[in-house]
Amino acid sequence: MTDFSAMAKEFIDGSPWDAAPGLFAVSQGDVEALASELAGRAGDAYEAASLIDRLLDAPVAGSGDYAESLRRREALAVLATHVAIASVDEDWEDLIGAFRRLACQVSYRVSELAVEFVSRIASRFFKESRSFWLDCLLEEDSAIAAATIRGLSVSDAPVFDVLDLLNNVIADIRKDVRQNLGPRAIPALGRRDPQTVYLKLSEWTGSQREIPRWNVARALGTPLGAAYPDTALEILETLAADERPSVHRAAADALVILAQRRPALVLPVLGRWRNDPARGGTANLALTALARR
Repeated sequence: MTDFSAMAKEFIDGSPWDAAPGLFAVSQGDVEALASELAGRAGDAYEAASLIDRLLDAPVAGSGDYAESLRRREALAVLATHVAIASVDEDWEDLIGAFRRLACQVSYRVSELAVEFVSRIASRFFKESRSFWLDCLLEEDSAIAAATIRGLSVSDAPVFDVLDLLNNVIADIRKDVRQNLGPRAIPALGRRDPQTVYLKLSEWTGSQREIPRWNVARALGTPLGAAYPDTALEILETLAADERPSVHRAAADALVILAQRRPALVLPVLGRWRNDPARGGTANLALTALARR
């Protein structure tokens, strides 16, 4: 049995850098248990934030090779993020600085855990934290915005209120934001409340702006499109006539997915659109893609 008390003492009283290799051979569950032990020893969120800084800023001890150093840095960052998650309580505001640092880590594992951190706070303290999430969405660093978008989408926060926050980035051109909004966050919200999400999709489609329409098309290119296929097809009819390539190509991709799920509904429509000057190009893109599958 792993002695988490002894391990915690190494990270608190010893050198986190020297203790890091001990994380290589343990399971994720053990890392979570160790983080809980560390959070308990910290006592409150403020002290936990100090411990997180200590883990992230651990000075290099010994020469070591570059790959080993990267491995230790990631292990310490993963542990630090688990400490942040374990420390979420009424004093969550003391962890704001830690979240900003963790969300900017290059590690995929850490960025995914940062999403969980957002979800924990938003699920328990959404009203109190709403203004903070708005600040994060508008952060210059797109990694912070992206983690916030996904974390809010998988939280228990009210879907309507999350969509209201996402209004602030629906036209954001940053790659990290776009890739996490239309293809991931909006469909995640749709799994909880598709009706509310579809109302917002219709609103965004009517905006005439390129990026909101692209986000709508990408969202409908997921299982969300099959939730209300008739309504999805109505929205895609508008997007299919958009002259901007990014929009009508995304619409064509969504039509392919929807046609695979509901061929009797979609294929006759695509057949009619082939002779429509406004939608013929989109219809042909979709039909060509379907013929290859």
